[in-house]
Amino acid sequence: MEANAPALLLSDLDGTLLDSNHALRPRVRAELERIGTSGVTRAVATGRSLYAAQRVLDASTPIDYLIFSSGAGIASWPAATMIYAQAMPSASVERAAAFFIAERMDFLVHDAPPDSHRFAYVAFSSPSPVDRRVQMYREHARELSVAGGAIAWPGTATQLLAMPREGDHTELHRRVQSALTAQQVVRTTSPLNDGSLWLEVFPPQVSKDRAAAWLAARLGIDGTRTYAVGNDFNDESLLSWAASARVVGNGPASLRARFGSVPSNDADGVAHAIAAFGL
Repeated sequence: MEANAPALLLSDLDGTLLDSNHALRPRVRAELERIGTSGVTRAVATGRSLYAAQRVLDASTPIDYLIFSSGAGIASWPAATMIYAQAMPSASVERAAAFFIAERMDFLVHDAPPDSHRFAYVAFSSPSPVDRRVQMYREHARELSVAGGAIAWPGTATQLLAMPREGDHTELHRRVQSALTAQQVVRTTSPLNDGSLWLEVFPPQVSKDRAAAWLAARLGIDGTRTYAVGNDFNDESLLSWAASARVVGNGPASLRARFGSVPSNDADGVAHAIAAFGL
């Protein structure tokens, strides 16, 4: 493969591409602009919805595509035209919801793409872990009715997002995976407080790496010319899929040891990764 062959760079957003102030640092911007003129397609792969991503990215952000809702959708940038979407059928939504209801675990159900910023919620206590999310997106939130340990969900959804309280998160993740074997269960750190754990449930065909593979195939980019940067466990599938990957210094030690480390998101980590990839 020639060094100047088309390439695809994928970066997580919060905690990776953006600094702790949710801003794109000047050096990172300059590197993205530079590689964009040399045949490198630039994509963000984020757990944010399209709507939420547009709150921190604008038309001047030097990217070409946005993979949003952890791979449930892909939009071109800056037009934000959706070119790919996946969704969870109602029976799967109701099955996962019944598990969280039995566990009395607060959770959200997000509408299908591109409206994955809209959600319904179930909260068993007050205050609840979902309160801050509801306050931030009040105009897009609605409370779900629970009857007989179940919900009725019309149509499709993007995902369920459970917000467990304190406890053994590793064991909890294992139990949820065992109970919902037909779904993908991803653990991630909350972007709202950088401390609490979220468990995200997706249909089996939804993940950052599957969306990245679809995009690479659409663009005719060889797999050996794919590069990824991340900062958390929900980036693991993407980091594993890419031909070369790095984890920013604020990411978990286990991921940094596995994929290689660059400086943190507050120290131009993505720019350092671009240099390490030789782009």
